[in-house]
Amino acid sequence: MIWLATNNAALVSDLSIFLHATSISSSPPLWCRLFDKLQREATNIQHLSIYWDADGPWGMRPPWNIEDALHPGLGRSVVFVRGLAQLRVRKGVEIGGFYAKHWPRYLEEKMGLKPVDKQNVPGSSWERSLIDYQIGTERLNPWTDTKDASFTFL
Repeated sequence: MIWLATNNAALVSDLSIFLHATSISSSPPLWCRLFDKLQREATNIQHLSIYWDADGPWGMRPPWNIEDALHPGLGRSVVFVRGLAQLRVRKGVEIGGFYAKHWPRYLEEKMGLKPVDKQNVPGSSWERSLIDYQIGTERLNPWTDTKDASFTFL
């Protein structure tokens, strides 16, 4: 946000966001403050690329090392995706990583552009990982939910 305080946000034409899955990552409300500012001031975003990182055994078969920390990242945050959907993007939205089942349809409806996930190839191991991650996310509804539930999902 420091850059935005001293520069013209209208100069932003390509926006790439990589969301690290760590416990010290920025919170969804903090991201929403940024999205609010960008929605008002970044009037020339042509392309948006977003990647939701997650740490877990998604797509892997047991036995898992249960000592490894699990962190689903922000791919299950209704608050985050609602904030993201405020952005005005003119030409293309690319998504990747681990995100809830309804996020692509929600983003398409709100942004007017169909998100493309080049990573999610039918029959690939990546597709299996994403499907595993999305189990239980069907209940997350960005159209009506305004708050995040617990981030502990299985």
